[in-house]
Amino acid sequence: MGECVITVRGSVDAYEALREEVRLFAAEEGYGRDFCGQLQLSLKELFVNAVRHGNRGMEHLRITFRFQASLEANGPVLRVSVTDCGSGFALADLADPTSPQFLLRSSGRGMYIISSIAEIVGVERHGPGCTLRLRYAPY
Repeated sequence: MGECVITVRGSVDAYEALREEVRLFAAEEGYGRDFCGQLQLSLKELFVNAVRHGNRGMEHLRITFRFQASLEANGPVLRVSVTDCGSGFALADLADPTSPQFLLRSSGRGMYIISSIAEIVGVERHGPGCTLRLRYAPY
């Protein structure tokens, strides 16, 4: 079971490098095609949120993704942390995108999508940044 740390610039064009590194990591871990698709979808949402909200579109700021694959009593687990340079947020403060007043908004669904794919373990604010911790059950 492996570990991987990927640091990318906070610009939208840096996503392709992240996507490729994650694809290689997932292949090395032997994750199935369907899980890899779900993982990539959630990571794209995480990346976009970190660029837009965490780093506030400042391309010189970095985003770090840490992956740790392990085997626990209930099977394989993938822990992912995403660290940006933002001040953080409270999960409880996020609007529910399924509420009627938010259905037609063009944004605000990222964390909802992420939480449908992975368990959001927590948000930690620290010094010059924020880390979102996630837990996936690969299949």
